[in-house]
Amino acid sequence: MYAKTRQARDQISDLVKDSGPWFHAKVWLNIHVTLPHRKIDPINVIDVVADGVKLGINIDDNWFAIEKLDWSMGQEGLVDIEIWQEADQDYRVCTDCKEIRPLTEFTVNKRGPLGRAYLCKFCRRERYSKRSGN
Repeated sequence: MYAKTRQARDQISDLVKDSGPWFHAKVWLNIHVTLPHRKIDPINVIDVVADGVKLGINIDDNWFAIEKLDWSMGQEGLVDIEIWQEADQDYRVCTDCKEIRPLTEFTVNKRGPLGRAYLCKFCRRERYSKRSGN
């Protein structure tokens, strides 16, 4: 990673750190980039912004959704970022049914991510009832 890219990522991370509370749920981003010249690709800027936000709020970028990405030409190489969530609790995706569910719908597993199991309670019940022949 180039030094300027790493510096930009770290600056973004520092700016969004402590801006929470953040939940493991969808994180919305609006990004506007002012480019000083055409040599910078706006798409690469998304990657740097997402990495910085990911480090700052400690939420995996699989949860990120970009509502708006815009760019303009200008004197400065500026990035304006708006970040928000509509969630009020943590969520995870069940590895069996692929549904996004609140953490309360997963059994406790201290070794699992977020301290919860990979399967939701419904899928776990279904799986074990099939095993026992019920």
